Amino acid sequence: MTYANPKLDDKVPENNHEFFRAQAKELESADYGDLEFFSFDEVEGVWSGQPLNRTVGTIMGPSGKETYYNLPMSGVVNIMRSMGNKDLYWVRADGCKMLGRYIMVAADLRVHPRGSLVETSLGTGIVCDTGEFALSNPYQIDIAVAWK
Repeated sequence: MTYANPKLDDKVPENNHEFFRAQAKELESADYGDLEFFSFDEVEGVWSGQPLNRTVGTIMGPSGKETYYNLPMSGVVNIMRSMGNKDLYWVRADGCKMLGRYIMVAADLRVHPRGSLVETSLGTGIVCDTGEFALSNPYQIDIAVAWK
């Protein structure tokens, strides 16, 4: 199972299930209500090729060129909240930054509007952001991760 990691981007908690369960209990008593725990089967897609990783920093994935970025996501999450998204922001055990059951990605918003779903090599992504890369490649997907 993969458990929600609600810590801020600048903190890296130890990767154990008891820690995540304790954090989920703490959040349940706050504003989030009951938290779901997702298994990898529920959050990963069906890509059978080489997945993106920090060593292989660029691949051709199921939707085109994939790269990754690691930036604080609070502003991006706030934009998604302003659009009505209330899904939990968390970091999956493999380092993918998640919004609910979807990997947070940046894309050209003219091709993939904010909130749309797109397949990546690491699972289904939700478009939350864009970047300068979109000017030169409107089909590139930039995956939000916690990799250093």
